Amino acid sequence: MSVNYESRLPAESADAPESQDDILARGCEFSRQLMDEHPLATTLGVFGIGLGVGTIVGSLLADQRFGRSSRAEALGDRVLSAVRDALPDQMRSYLS
Repeated sequence: MSVNYESRLPAESADAPESQDDILARGCEFSRQLMDEHPLATTLGVFGIGLGVGTIVGSLLADQRFGRSSRAEALGDRVLSAVRDALPDQMRSYLS
């Protein structure tokens, strides 16, 4: 089922360019609509992102405190490589 979300957003004014606040407000409204229509998918997605970020931060903190083991280092390198491969070229330079 394909839904045209762009038609649900408030119409843009042709007279003046959009300000950053207008763009942010439209993005927030769009996000609210998606969350209202797909609450389970939103909840699971946010949970997964939080779990991934928590795991990465926890492993980084543990590595700093206890020193890196070869197994933790290999896992960290694999995760970093996977994240680097998923990002656009402009963002990859920040992970080098």
